[in-house]
Amino acid sequence: MSNDKSVLTILTDTLVTVAERALVAEHEQSAVKEERDQWFRFYIAQKKRADKLEEDLQATYKRLKEAEDHAAQMEDERNAARLVAERKRAELETLKGAKSHE
Repeated sequence: MSNDKSVLTILTDTLVTVAERALVAEHEQSAVKEERDQWFRFYIAQKKRADKLEEDLQATYKRLKEAEDHAAQMEDERNAARLVAERKRAELETLKGAKSHE
């Protein structure tokens, strides 16, 4: 009977050890899963932030292009106005020259 009791004790101790190890493994697995989930949430947040920054950058490039186009248009208008002013000045000089000959 003593032999049966020692076998039963060994089996019980083994079962307790296995159960404890299973609990530790389950806890470790849960901790690893939580850490993985935290990294995933961090990744998603960073991805959203990067996407927003990319969107803002594209909008900035678009505004820059529009400003450059507007500046080029204003330069063209200034050049056209300069040509008109030069032509009017030449006409005025011609008229002044003709008037002085009279």
